[in-house]
Amino acid sequence: MLGQSIWFDKQIELLPEGRMADTTTEAGPMSWRSKAASPAAALLLAVVAAAVYVIALYQYSALLFQDYPNHLARAVVLADLWFLHGSHFGNAFQFQAMAYPYIAGDYLLAIAVEVLGPRGATFLWTALAVLSLPCAMLFYLRAMEAPASSRAFIFLVALYLSTDAFFFLGFINFRFAIALTVVALALAQILRRRYSPMLFVIYCLTIAFGYLMHLGFVVFAAAAIGSSGLFRLWRRATSLGRELCLLVPIALAVLWYGLSQWVYPATREAIPTHFVWGGLHAKFRRLDWAFIRFDEPVDVLFLVAFLMLLLWAARERLRRPSVLPILTWEPPLLAVVFAGLYLALPMAFGDPTYLDVRALTCLPVFAALWCAAVFTGPSAAASHMDSRAVLGGATLFLAANLCYLCAHLTTERNWLGQYRALLSAIPSATNVLPIYTGVHELTRFPYLHVNSFVVVDRQAMVPYLFAGDQGQPMKYFRYRNHPYAPHNTWYTFTPPQPVDWPTVGCTYDYLLVMKPFDAARIGLPTKVIAQNSSATLLAPDGMACHGK
Repeated sequence: MLGQSIWFDKQIELLPEGRMADTTTEAGPMSWRSKAASPAAALLLAVVAAAVYVIALYQYSALLFQDYPNHLARAVVLADLWFLHGSHFGNAFQFQAMAYPYIAGDYLLAIAVEVLGPRGATFLWTALAVLSLPCAMLFYLRAMEAPASSRAFIFLVALYLSTDAFFFLGFINFRFAIALTVVALALAQILRRRYSPMLFVIYCLTIAFGYLMHLGFVVFAAAAIGSSGLFRLWRRATSLGRELCLLVPIALAVLWYGLSQWVYPATREAIPTHFVWGGLHAKFRRLDWAFIRFDEPVDVLFLVAFLMLLLWAARERLRRPSVLPILTWEPPLLAVVFAGLYLALPMAFGDPTYLDVRALTCLPVFAALWCAAVFTGPSAAASHMDSRAVLGGATLFLAANLCYLCAHLTTERNWLGQYRALLSAIPSATNVLPIYTGVHELTRFPYLHVNSFVVVDRQAMVPYLFAGDQGQPMKYFRYRNHPYAPHNTWYTFTPPQPVDWPTVGCTYDYLLVMKPFDAARIGLPTKVIAQNSSATLLAPDGMACHGK
């Protein structure tokens, strides 16, 4: 697809007639090259932009990702079980090693917590979440021998793609799965061009690691590599045997997942399997879902600006699509496949949610890769992506995006500081029932899992950590004896969900209630231990479980 050498491989269709006419020296391309930024300047720009994004997002939002505090708390527990022999949490949780999705992320984060502490691990996790996709796309371009002039621009625009809705949902394992899908596709493209036993082993290890990171990786890798293989078979640019070899590791991962319930009895729990597809109207309405962070009209403008930036960078080549090699149309084909995947997948299936919109995250990735793909062949030197104007435009776009995000995150950061300050009143080794009183906003529940800092900061217990016995996919991590707890968003239900308050009073030492809240909805007598603008810490009255 990319790179001059690919197009002249004997197995790949040669350039269409008239293609060589595009190689003549023209004043236009030469004038653009005269305005190109030097490779050193482009590299420095990319490094500085990446550093600013990582530092700023860590300072403002890393602990605010919706699900991230929950994952961090589980990593703190696992670090205690592995390295401290369960001195704090051994009586409450248990771990069983197994080759199962999501475990790779927990292993890495727990080790980071042990080595760097929760704050250091959070900084590392933020850096990986921000940089994994840009680095994966750079690897793809390098593997496909794309013009070096396109790499800095693609890296910059990929930083924007890293800050999508899933970033702020705290679905970091899923963000890694997207990056690993791009890496696996790049390795497959290299193997199609030049088979190497060692490279095939690396490809297999990538598939295995992606499976252990997130189950969605298997679906996306199968869709991307399978569709790409069919397209290349149609163009006679690969062989059937090679494509089957590339699909075998993915098929084995799927087979292993199916056999896991017999290998690991802990994976056999019955999970509610409500199926919600959503309908065509809902599918159409949610086309921008993955890119909505805080303000939908503004976020749509950012998405449009991103697409316009791509078109501006590739406009000269896109004016003459007839002279593009046929294989440069592979990324748009993959975008169509993932759009079809979005339409086919349900919105929710049991506990897993946001299933269909995950496929949307790949569409702009393939759009960016296509814009780099069009600058291939003998006229690759005419790429405009390294021009000062284009790189400057990308930099201004990234700066505007970061300012927008930080402006919204400032209030949330201040709220979290007050919330965590209140936790100092909680003794360690106590049982705490958090009560979430927030509402769903656009794509997420703000602050939904900040109560997990009770575990991180105070080594106390909450009943809402993701665990296999609670229907979550982390089957390797379980409560030993899960206490009674209402649904974590019971307060927001209409009509109100009933709560067994006498059992709550007998089970928990404290209630940690977000503000604002209606005290009348707390169905047992309590006294205020501490409070501030973010939350109130209540202690049930000693007679709360009288008669139980």
